[in-house]
Amino acid sequence: MDSSFSLNYLTSQLERRSFPKQMKLHIESILRLLAEPKIDIAGLRKLCELGIPDDIKGTNAHIYLGLRSLCWKLLIGYLPPDKSKWLDVTHTQRDTYRSFCSDFLKPK
Repeated sequence: MDSSFSLNYLTSQLERRSFPKQMKLHIESILRLLAEPKIDIAGLRKLCELGIPDDIKGTNAHIYLGLRSLCWKLLIGYLPPDKSKWLDVTHTQRDTYRSFCSDFLKPK
């Protein structure tokens, strides 16, 4: 899994596609903040107050699916601000989920 959680893909799509100028500037601001090794959660929260573009109608709506979920994972504390820990946290969360499923979904 890419530790940047597809930020390279999102950035490349931003460069290749046409977006309204204000939306593009807002997305660029979010991506710039997310590109840092340690994310400023207060700054992200402030940017996200203006909305998190995720489903851009009329401009290939699938392009930014994932930007909103990544921001939310950071804002609710599911992912830590330190990106170097994302992979380990994700593995731990998935292991916890698998354990939960095996404990509660065992056949009787």
